[in-house]
Amino acid sequence: MIESARLINYSGKWYMVAWDLSCNDFRTFLISRIVRATLTKEPFAGGWGEERLKKHLSSGFGIFKSEDVTNAVIRFYHQVANIVSRQNWHSQQTTLNGSDEYGEYFEIKLPVGNFTELLGKVLRYGAKARIVLPTKLKKAWEKEIREMEKMIE
Repeated sequence: MIESARLINYSGKWYMVAWDLSCNDFRTFLISRIVRATLTKEPFAGGWGEERLKKHLSSGFGIFKSEDVTNAVIRFYHQVANIVSRQNWHSQQTTLNGSDEYGEYFEIKLPVGNFTELLGKVLRYGAKARIVLPTKLKKAWEKEIREMEKMIE
């Protein structure tokens, strides 16, 4: 059983953030995938508190959340660096301009708990973006690039 806490329109899709009474934690549901909902006579407990909800929602990049939050570092090169430098990916992000063996870059450091969405976003920029940290995310990015390369005939 869940208790709806917040409706969010994220990237053109509606999500419900809800308190899951079975595990005493927040879960996020894509509303278009909900098959059945039942109204109960149970009173709404609402024991999670607004501050806890705000902390959950701001905990890391993207719609998918996790208690295990780490910082990700991504570098953007060439014209993509200029585009991304005007974007805000997370309220707690920090940025840096620099240069390395690949050229001048714009770097974003931001908290992330679930790598799925961030990985997809970085892959969209192709060879003009590079994941630096954390190692687990970088390895997932490298693996995906290798898998993509196998698709070339």
